Amino acid sequence: MKKLTIINPKKIERQIDQLIDSDPEGRFIYRLCSLKMFLNDPTFTTESLGKLMQSSPRTIANWIHWINLEGNIDILRDREKPGRNTTLDELQMTHLKGQIQKHPNESGLDANLWDGKLLSHYIKKKFGKELKVRQCQRIFNKLGFSLKRGRTMVAKGNAEDKKAFKKN
Repeated sequence: MKKLTIINPKKIERQIDQLIDSDPEGRFIYRLCSLKMFLNDPTFTTESLGKLMQSSPRTIANWIHWINLEGNIDILRDREKPGRNTTLDELQMTHLKGQIQKHPNESGLDANLWDGKLLSHYIKKKFGKELKVRQCQRIFNKLGFSLKRGRTMVAKGNAEDKKAFKKN
């Protein structure tokens, strides 16, 4: 029988990695598959399995130690990660996205362009929450907006001279 091959292995591997990273249970299943291979093949060591599964041998050894301590595979599930609660909830973020897509004048602000300082002012006015300019810049990024700065142009002058002066 002819050996089977995958036509585009790098693409398939990327898709598998994306699925493992995006699915909340993906990392748990990945760990279970790794340990299933370790259990079924006595020739595997943590080093050889780590190389095969692209994990460090110490990580695999930790999984084994955790299972031995708990006696249950649920210890391999990701736990809730601690962290600060968000200042703005989903409804407020959705509202901001809609407002940013409009001109600032439509939101009752006296400006021509949304920037971090203006967004900070708007959030304080609308929601009564105070955010720094840098946090507001991160909000732009999180909502899918990017900073585009205007380019200055010479007010008057000969078009051919401008073209000759311009960088190539």
